[in-house]
Amino acid sequence: MTPLPPELPTDRNRWYYSRLLGGAALVLISTTTFALYLYNPDLFRREKVQTINIPIADLPAQAVETPHDAPDDDPIRHWQEQAVQGDAEAQYRLGLEYLNAPYPVQRRAGLTWLREAAAQHYLPAEETLMNYLWDKNRAEAERWLQQAAEEGSHDAQTALAESLTPPDPADKTTDKQP
Repeated sequence: MTPLPPELPTDRNRWYYSRLLGGAALVLISTTTFALYLYNPDLFRREKVQTINIPIADLPAQAVETPHDAPDDDPIRHWQEQAVQGDAEAQYRLGLEYLNAPYPVQRRAGLTWLREAAAQHYLPAEETLMNYLWDKNRAEAERWLQQAAEEGSHDAQTALAESLTPPDPADKTTDKQP
């Protein structure tokens, strides 16, 4: 009879052998360490602790941290407080911030704040509403255009004049945005 060839190593065999050898090495190291401890326990004692004193440069004093709930920490919170009290500029800034938000609910809130500011005859809010609503709600945009023009906005007066003039038949563009 011919002897069988030895089994070729497989990944499974390698895994078992590595675990077996690793375990054997761990047992060997731990028993050797224990034997050394039994033979000479002074090897494992630390009676003297060596400390190294390295001079560190003088660091600047740390600033006192303010809590994150401080009212000046978040401008939106500051604008909300002022907008609720009726400040037109804060309503305008809050409206712009919400108008540029990614969610429709926030954009609707931004329009509400802009309308509140424009109702107080705040000219930048009127102009922003006029431009934003021109393609979405033409009637409301024209109302804000008229109000801004009456209050002296040069851009609104120019846009109002352009919207009131009849279109030129030679001009191919019929819908101009203010």
